[in-house]
Amino acid sequence: MSHTEKLGARRPTPGADMDFTHVSVLIVEDSSFVRTLVKKILVDLGVREILEAEDGTTGLSLCEQKMPDVVLCDLSMEPMDGFEFVRLLRQHDKMSLRNIPVIVLTTHAEADFVQQAMRCGIEAYLLKPASPDVVKDRLTRVLSGKSRVAGPVPVP
Repeated sequence: MSHTEKLGARRPTPGADMDFTHVSVLIVEDSSFVRTLVKKILVDLGVREILEAEDGTTGLSLCEQKMPDVVLCDLSMEPMDGFEFVRLLRQHDKMSLRNIPVIVLTTHAEADFVQQAMRCGIEAYLLKPASPDVVKDRLTRVLSGKSRVAGPVPVP
């Protein structure tokens, strides 16, 4: 069963909280500290399958092997940055990989970064540090198909 078929069976009803226990999330982030923080947020939301990659190359390989339901991805990484990661994912030979939703998680609030990420085919754009409520909102919107691109959320 593909990730989209699995998700179709658990789309949240309006006003209901989404059950994240069967959602797999890949975190593509070069900072181990940030990966740890994001992982804690996901665990607190009930996500049980969390994959981690420290760069886009490793992230792409994990997508091919594990096919996560959603990817949370930084933009500024080496050797493969988040832009190239999303481009390669969207152009992948396997159609199922092309459709994995990507939520960017970055410190870059500049309009050119947001626009470039949108052109690459992301579903949402979050600014670090993102609160648990904002991460939950973006995951719910993206996984329920309610958001093609949700823009940056300013940090209070």
